[in-house]
Amino acid sequence: MQPAIINRKTLFWTGEHWINFLRRPGEEAHSGMVSLYHTHYSAASAGIVALVHVDAPQRFTAICTDNRALVPFIQEHWPRGRIPPFDDPDVPVLDAAFRRGGDIRRDPCWIITVEGHEIVARWTVTQPPLVMTRAAAGEDADLDMHSALFFTDEAAITFDGQPADGLPYLSPHWAPLLVTARSSCVFALAETMMQ
Repeated sequence: MQPAIINRKTLFWTGEHWINFLRRPGEEAHSGMVSLYHTHYSAASAGIVALVHVDAPQRFTAICTDNRALVPFIQEHWPRGRIPPFDDPDVPVLDAAFRRGGDIRRDPCWIITVEGHEIVARWTVTQPPLVMTRAAAGEDADLDMHSALFFTDEAAITFDGQPADGLPYLSPHWAPLLVTARSSCVFALAETMMQ
């Protein structure tokens, strides 16, 4: 047995990041968005922060959380916390309850209960995970990252049982990291970042 390699960097964040971004065909604006950070460890403790936006059947935009102390940490360190409509300082922060459903191998989902509403974000798994390791390089990347990425071409968001319009799309956001555009709907398990 080979001896373990010990990484001497400082653990910055570990957890899961679930992304479900939908657009109507031919449109640039998102019709549905869930970006959920299930934090297992960070300098701001643990918990869940979900950035949620749907424009129909009822318009709803909020930062949902079970640990308000975690919200500024997520907003500061993740660019998705600063994109429209979440770049608006007046977006409300709401207390929420979270539970997971479905089968992680086929159709995992997150159910968010907030202010009497139920939002369900669902991913349909049809591809094996992409296991990624990125070493920090340059001024813009001061974090080493390890992650198992599950990209999905089928995903949905419902608000109080009504489906949000839109479909996953190819996002250029992934090109600098993975060389090519990838789906806008993905979840990252066992994500670990070291500084």
